[in-house]
Amino acid sequence: FCSVLAFAGCSKQGDNKHELVLITDGASVTDGAYNESAWNGVKAYGEENNMSYRYYQPALSDDGTLSVETIAKYIDISVNNGAKTIVLPGEDFAVAAYEIAPTYKDVNFILVDALPHAQGETSLRTVSNVMCVRFDVLEAGFLAGYTAVLDGNRELGYIGSIKNDDSGNYGAGFVQGAAFAADQMGVPVLLDYAEYDSPLLTYDYSF
Repeated sequence: FCSVLAFAGCSKQGDNKHELVLITDGASVTDGAYNESAWNGVKAYGEENNMSYRYYQPALSDDGTLSVETIAKYIDISVNNGAKTIVLPGEDFAVAAYEIAPTYKDVNFILVDALPHAQGETSLRTVSNVMCVRFDVLEAGFLAGYTAVLDGNRELGYIGSIKNDDSGNYGAGFVQGAAFAADQMGVPVLLDYAEYDSPLLTYDYSF
């Protein structure tokens, strides 16, 4: 079982006890995205507060997903090794935060860019020991669109990464920001937008 564990950058690892733990979504902590920024935050906080820290990189299922059962195993390992705070980055952990976190009432969970909910449900739940860190994707998209026009771009496009509300809201913000900058500067801007499932798009993730 230990062969599927990956870890790095542990402090005070002599007794293998770590107060701060990041569980990645299966990607590495050098992915240039949520996992890396979350790991950098864990390290910085640990160093500033003289707390031990580590991360776990779970093995994904054959279909490339991270199951709730796998997350449960890593949470259990983390708690058994002294974790007091566990960071969970992304929507993949939303169901686990709802189902598993309440069983560890003395452990604090930080759920990044997601809200707890039951499997198959869209209604969001509150869990007392889960703190959610959410981003305003509409605002971020607005600033991206505004800056793009401000930087001199006059032909813009947006393709949603996945078909969900966050992607759609980011795109809507991008359009609004570009339009606002164009009106403010009095310049013409051409902007095209493609839905995630547009027949005009072809996705190829092979290597």
